[in-house]
Amino acid sequence: MNIDLELLKSFAIALAIGALVGVEREKYRDKSGTAAGLRTFSLIALSGALAGWLGQTMDQSWLLLFGLVALTIIIMAPRFLSSGEQDSGLTTLVAANIVYLLGATVLTGYTEIAIALGVTVSALLAFREPLHGIVHKIGTDDLFAGLKLLIATFIILPIIPNETLDPWEAFNPFKVWLLAILISALSMVGYVAMRLLGSRKGIAATGLSGGMVSSTALTLALARRSSIDGKSAAHRLTTGILLAWTVMYMRMLIAVTLIFPPLLKVLSGPCLVLAAACAGIAWYHWRQDESDSEEKAVDVKNPFSLWQATQFALVFAAIMFIVRLSEHYLPPSSIYGVASLAGLVDVDAITLSISSSAKDGSPIGQAAIAILLASLANTLTKAGMVVALGDRSLRRPVLLASAGLLVLTIAAIGWIAS
Repeated sequence: MNIDLELLKSFAIALAIGALVGVEREKYRDKSGTAAGLRTFSLIALSGALAGWLGQTMDQSWLLLFGLVALTIIIMAPRFLSSGEQDSGLTTLVAANIVYLLGATVLTGYTEIAIALGVTVSALLAFREPLHGIVHKIGTDDLFAGLKLLIATFIILPIIPNETLDPWEAFNPFKVWLLAILISALSMVGYVAMRLLGSRKGIAATGLSGGMVSSTALTLALARRSSIDGKSAAHRLTTGILLAWTVMYMRMLIAVTLIFPPLLKVLSGPCLVLAAACAGIAWYHWRQDESDSEEKAVDVKNPFSLWQATQFALVFAAIMFIVRLSEHYLPPSSIYGVASLAGLVDVDAITLSISSSAKDGSPIGQAAIAILLASLANTLTKAGMVVALGDRSLRRPVLLASAGLLVLTIAAIGWIAS
């Protein structure tokens, strides 16, 4: 007798998926008294696997549907005959049906998908109370803002042409709109983080995560945030901005490492010093904000504004247009000027470009200086955003930090040049 080990493995995986969800239901049963637990959900997954297997083997696909209907009747019948908790009954019914179908999914050859969905179902059930708490915190304005962002991302963005409209390859409508969405999304992420984690922890998390995407867009979002929150949020917003700047310097080092590692020997020291300075100043403002308890924290309002984000994206596109013209019409010896112009809007692109040039043979010292000038120009741009859009209480600490970074960057450039 030959044993089909692959078939047994599939049944075992289906059983494990049922057990995973059943463990969570078992814990919930201790509180709610619901009947279905570890054994029940394991058997449900196994029955789904059997129905899927028999349906394929006997070419009787109706078996799967019949089992699903029978399972629904079995679970819901006691609910109609007693005064049990309807919410838990409905949740159990849906979870049971999904586990049944996941068991069938394993036996039809989609094991990875079934496992991923099983873990997701278990997590959704386990985080019942936190999820309910999040929903209660969502206001009407928050819901509309989220819907607008989803419309802008999944309905408008796909129909915008993803191609440059000028001979210099500077203006791409798709990328401009994508940047507007990015800025809006970062504002939304910061808002959600502050609602869930509190103002202090939320803004720190936003600064780190936003810096991984775009420290410029994050600075813009928090500058606008300060005009809403006022003086009481100055320390925490400064913390978020400087943490994003810290991440920017680390991103630069990663980009250089990926393109031309020898350049890292010259650039790592200055970038690490600049990153440490940002992190140190951020830590100082974080400590200063400890005196503000969460009870005294400002009322967090939704800062979502797709129109304002679009305006910034258009300005970004205009500056990029100037950069492209400079690259086409200025001589290669003007690398410092081009790097400074490019740094006004983005550090990553010019860092990658200059690293590639160094790899092709241009002087390493010249490349390192150009990258530092780009980072300095980007820092000054972000400081200008804070001055133009931020609250007065935010301007002073950000400008002081920018001045310190200016001095350190110039010192680093002098050290490399010598």
